[in-house]
Amino acid sequence: PAAEPAQRAPPSRVSALRFGAFAGAAVDVGALPAATVGAALGMSMELASLRAELFGALFLPQRADLPDGRGGEFDLAVGGLRACARHAYGWFQVMGCAGFEAGRLSGRGLRVSRQHPRSTGWYAPGVDLGVAGTLGPSFGLLLRAGVAKPLARPEFVLDGTQAVHRAAALTVRLLLAAELYF
Repeated sequence: PAAEPAQRAPPSRVSALRFGAFAGAAVDVGALPAATVGAALGMSMELASLRAELFGALFLPQRADLPDGRGGEFDLAVGGLRACARHAYGWFQVMGCAGFEAGRLSGRGLRVSRQHPRSTGWYAPGVDLGVAGTLGPSFGLLLRAGVAKPLARPEFVLDGTQAVHRAAALTVRLLLAAELYF
């Protein structure tokens, strides 16, 4: 009898693994004295229904003033890791993410007799929901909203007595970004 030809394994799906880089605008409500915008950058890796991100964001400084005219200026810089579960509907994806960010929350006095700049660590786990749209083989848009829970919320004070700012117990984050895939 003639031998049957050996069956070949299906080709591996290299296209299932996808890397990307994103950049966009971020909004923070709660970490600084007022809602503020910033810039966010990141890298992503997607495999099947999972997505992992390495990200960073820098937010514009915000001021807080006391009734006597003194006050402070505060800024926030963060970076972190995020893991997401995603489900695709054609060109459209829905994702739920959890992650951790670390960074620096800084403040400096304004209109004070002696300047005492202060920086403190910022550490916060967070969760968010998002949508992504793939607009071509190498381009997409990402929209995400979530919350971060700072592990510490130190007060920034003037002259050791008057509190100027303290981060909220829960901060809200928004992100709108363009992503390039490679």
